[in-house]
Amino acid sequence: MTRIINIPELEDAPTPNRVYWSQDDKLIVATYYGKKETEYIAKYLKRSVAAVQTTARSLGINYQLPDEDRQQIIRQIEAGER
Repeated sequence: MTRIINIPELEDAPTPNRVYWSQDDKLIVATYYGKKETEYIAKYLKRSVAAVQTTARSLGINYQLPDEDRQQIIRQIEAGER
């Protein structure tokens, strides 16, 4: 049997506004992350620095990524594969 917990304060709390990453946002991160300061990328995208870092990591982008690998990731984003 499943036990259900009901907390009235949480039931009435607003749902967070989740903003999904557009293809253009991902392309910006893939293009500039590791090449420009993360704070500037975050400010441009109106995201937190942590959000930009997390997205870069999920895309496979890091500071030491060779340009050929970066271009491959960018092509995959453009093709809707990431």
